[in-house]
Amino acid sequence: MSPQIPHYAETERQALAAIIRNGALFDVATGAGITGNSFYSPDNQRIFVAMEALARQGIPIDLPTLGEKLPDLIVELGELECGAIATDVNFPAWLARLRSCEAARLIRLEALGVVDDLSTIDPDTGKAIARLVATEEKARNLIDGHRVPTLNETAAALLERMVNAPPPVIPFFPNGTQGARVLQLHPSEMIVIGARTGLGKTAFACGAVLEQLRAGLVVVYFCTESSSVDILARIAAQYSGVCHFEAQKRQRNPEKVARFGRAAEKIAEKFNRQLYIHGCENGPITPDTIRGRCREILLTSGRVDLVYVDFLQGVKAPAFMERRTALEQTNYNVQQIHDLLSEMRAAGVVLAQFNRSSQSDRGGGMPDLTWLKDSSLIEQLAHTVAFLYRKDDNSPTRFYSRKTRNQAPFSSGIDLAWNGTGYTSAPLYDSTDIPAATAGE
Repeated sequence: MSPQIPHYAETERQALAAIIRNGALFDVATGAGITGNSFYSPDNQRIFVAMEALARQGIPIDLPTLGEKLPDLIVELGELECGAIATDVNFPAWLARLRSCEAARLIRLEALGVVDDLSTIDPDTGKAIARLVATEEKARNLIDGHRVPTLNETAAALLERMVNAPPPVIPFFPNGTQGARVLQLHPSEMIVIGARTGLGKTAFACGAVLEQLRAGLVVVYFCTESSSVDILARIAAQYSGVCHFEAQKRQRNPEKVARFGRAAEKIAEKFNRQLYIHGCENGPITPDTIRGRCREILLTSGRVDLVYVDFLQGVKAPAFMERRTALEQTNYNVQQIHDLLSEMRAAGVVLAQFNRSSQSDRGGGMPDLTWLKDSSLIEQLAHTVAFLYRKDDNSPTRFYSRKTRNQAPFSSGIDLAWNGTGYTSAPLYDSTDIPAATAGE
C-alpha cells in the first residue's frame, strides 16, 4: 500500500474485502458491534451501509450486487476483492481495531467539544463532566463490542442491579394511590399502553409526564398526531385543573383562562431543561428522528429518563422499508425504540392502536394482546403491556395488564376516574400497602 494511506485505511479495506469474499462474515461484523460509523473513510462507510441494505433485503453480499448498488465505486470494489489478503483468519482482529479507532475518534471529537464549552466566560463544568462520562461509557462499549459476558460477570451484574442496588421505580401515578402500588416502571423498560380511539391515551400519558417532571426526571415526548403546542396544552391542563378546551371557547371564563396561562408559563420556567416535546409539526417521526433527538438532548441535559412515543403505528419506517408490509415496518420501529431505551437506560412509554376489526369481530369485551395493531414484536419486546378500557360512558375506565416482566401482574386492574383534565387513581386506604421502592420514590 502507498505510505500516504492513513493507518486505519488498511484495516477498513481488509474487513470490507473479507465480507465481499464471504458474505456470511457480515453477520459476524454486525454481531461484533460494527456499523457504518466504524469506518472513517466516506467511501468505506458507503460500502458498509450498502451491505446493511442488502442484508435487510435478504440479498447476498458480493461484488456484483454491491457494484449495482454503488456503480460509482465499482473500481474501488474490484480493488478490494482482488488486492486484499486472501485469508479471513485475522477478521476478528480487524473488527477489534475498527472498534478501537471508532472509539478514539468519538473521544477526540467529544474532547474538542468540551474544550469549546469550557472556553466560555461562564463554563458549565457539570455539563462538561456529564459529556465526558457518557462518552467514556460509549467508547468502552465500542471497544468491548457485543461480547457475550461470562457467567460470573452476569452474576455480578445481577447482584449490582437487583440485590445490592434495586432499580429505581419511575413514578407514573401520584404516590399513595392504587396506581402507584400496581405499576412498577424501571429504567430501560418499555410499557405499551393500548386503548381504542378517543378513550384518552394521550391525556393519560400527559398525566404521567407531569408526575415524572415533578420527580426531577428528563422526559422526551414524541407525538405523530398532535403538535407540540397541543401536548403542552394537555400537560398545562392537568397542572392547572383547567381543561385545555377552555382557552378555545368563544365564551371563555377569564379566571380559568388566566390560570391555564399561568400554568403553561410555570411549566416552561420550572421544567425548561426537563421536558422536550417533538410534535407532528416537525415532520414525519422516524426511528432515526427519535434517536437523533434523544442524543441531542443527552448532550444538553446530561441524561434522558423517559421517552414517550404517541403513537407507535404513526412512526414512519425508513425509506428502505417502504415496500415492506405494515407488520414488518412496525416490527422494525419497535426494535429500534427498544434498542434506544437499552442504550440510554431510559424508560419508554409507547401508545398503541387497536386493529379496527378487534371489537367488531369479538363483539366488544376487554382488549387483550391480540387487539394490538401489528403486534408481533410489540408484545415480545415490551416489559409491560397494559390497556385502558371503558364499557360505556357511564362506566369507570379500567387500567389493567396483559403482560408484565420484572413486576407483579395487575391483570385485575384498577379503576380510573376522569377529573375533567385527565385520569386520576384512587388513594390507598392504607399507605403501608405501597411497596417500599415506590413509597420511597
